[in-house]
Amino acid sequence: MRNNKVVKEIFEIEKILKDENNQTFFLFCHENPDGDALGGVFAMKFLIEKYYSNFSKKRIIKICLTEKNRQNISKSYFFLPTLKDFIENENNSEDSKSFANNKIKGDVAIFIETSNVKRAGFSDENLEVKTIINIDHHKINDFFGQINWVDSKKAAVCEMVYIIYKQLGKKIDLKTALCLYTGILTDTGRFQYSNMKIEIYDIIKGLVKKGIDINFVYTNIYGSKTKNNIFFMKELLNNLEFFNIEKISFAFSFVDENFIQKNSIKHEDMEGATDYLRDIENVDIAIFAKPKMTGIFKFSMRARGNFAVDKLSAIFDGGGHKFAAGFDIKADNILNAKKIVLEKITGTRNILIF
Repeated sequence: MRNNKVVKEIFEIEKILKDENNQTFFLFCHENPDGDALGGVFAMKFLIEKYYSNFSKKRIIKICLTEKNRQNISKSYFFLPTLKDFIENENNSEDSKSFANNKIKGDVAIFIETSNVKRAGFSDENLEVKTIINIDHHKINDFFGQINWVDSKKAAVCEMVYIIYKQLGKKIDLKTALCLYTGILTDTGRFQYSNMKIEIYDIIKGLVKKGIDINFVYTNIYGSKTKNNIFFMKELLNNLEFFNIEKISFAFSFVDENFIQKNSIKHEDMEGATDYLRDIENVDIAIFAKPKMTGIFKFSMRARGNFAVDKLSAIFDGGGHKFAAGFDIKADNILNAKKIVLEKITGTRNILIF
């Protein structure tokens, strides 16, 4: 049965895309972009370029990533169409090096998998556009756009972009299929999480038929460990501890700034740490902490079984899904940040079980 609410929002989006008065489009995704964010934002860019750019005036379509977020993109995603060239071009552009602090003026801003403007690494004050389109599958969202399609029942934002293509009757080519497949693959934990629904398998089947080499994708994302990643995993295990709070079994680990600097550890070297901790036998909830910037530490959480972490994340003004969420903590060091979090967890059993 067709969901009328979704159809309405998708056609509202198309109305904006068809309006010839809209000449400049800015696309955003969340900080430290993962496979779903990257796949979604590039698939939307391809949609506009291929189907909504044949007008008298040339359209400007720009993906907006801060310099820091470009640096934090894992090389395991460089196989995605045009991504590597995009990063190299942006890194060599003087405008791109400073535009996060400057006014972004144009017609339309499309936010992919972003709960608010700040989550993309930008400020509301620096964004001046006529229309904001907000597409997200997280429960926590500020509904900050003129058009808001937010559906936490969707497994990935790439599932939502896939639906946009299908309901607008637009064909999905190989490069778009590769982006959408990558997003769904990564946000469903290699098709293992509980957000995998029967209809997702039908979507994947259709995307693979476009000619995707699934072994190539898997090897790039999951089968190419760096030496730094191995050094990182060693430190992760050295700092690992287990404890029980409210009769819930936790695994916790961290790395500090000294270790990161000494070993030249990059963001991509630490990917998958929280998932690794969660997969330990009898662990209900895994927590991994690392420095984000001076005085701020990023906590990532994973849960399984009948346990959830989205509401706990919300207590710290964070975001995420039922089984995967995160937040930032201000503290003078990482151990004090940990203390703040553990004190808050005590007495929250009711929001950790569903």
